[in-house]
Amino acid sequence: MNRVILCAMTKLLEKALEAVRQLPPDSQDQIARAMLTLGRRSDALEEIDPAHLPDVLESLAQASKRR
Repeated sequence: MNRVILCAMTKLLEKALEAVRQLPPDSQDQIARAMLTLGRRSDALEEIDPAHLPDVLESLAQASKRR
């Protein structure tokens, strides 16, 4: 059974998506990743690429010092 799911978007989001459609594919993918990250629940865990782990740990250390 095929279902059609309609999702209402705000006019601003529609305008933003139209602007993104004009960008090159690699830029579209970067923005899509950011949107997916922002759309996730705040308590969801995100996998970290092992190559980026030292930078992430350094950023967390710097952030905790600023408290």
